[in-house]
Amino acid sequence: MKLQFWAAAAALAVASGPAAFGQSSELESEDSTATIENCLAEAEAGGRNRESCVGRMYDACPGNAGSTLEMVTCITNETAFWDARLNEVYRELIDIYRRRDSEFSDDYNMVARLRDTQRGWIEWRDLKCRFAYDEFRGGTMGRITGADCMMSMTAERVFELEDLKETAEM
Repeated sequence: MKLQFWAAAAALAVASGPAAFGQSSELESEDSTATIENCLAEAEAGGRNRESCVGRMYDACPGNAGSTLEMVTCITNETAFWDARLNEVYRELIDIYRRRDSEFSDDYNMVARLRDTQRGWIEWRDLKCRFAYDEFRGGTMGRITGADCMMSMTAERVFELEDLKETAEM
């Protein structure tokens, strides 16, 4: 039951961004999105490692040195960015596997396998991030580490799926 609550709370926080915390949109801006997108474009061009882009929106967020609420809101805003990117690359990968599955006469169903893998990853992420929260028995640091875990793991999964997509397109 706790896991279901945690997953629902995390999904709500990511989906609603600052509104979930009663914050104004001043903790999120187009500039912060551009900062991370520019970093990713530079990484794609070979000028940096894409993992170095994780945390760029948070770093640019005016609330990152403020209250716990502002810090968690900044992290949640970046998590929403990575979550949107994750959903996009996941859909693209599903489409690629759907086409490839139709091209082969074997019994591999890569769409179903990816879906199962993604569901397993979500369960793992939720468990790991709940532990990060619980490690500090909740409280101020728990909220920050739990939110940071969600952001970091979501970004890492984006990179994993992007790598899978690149391989699947070969």
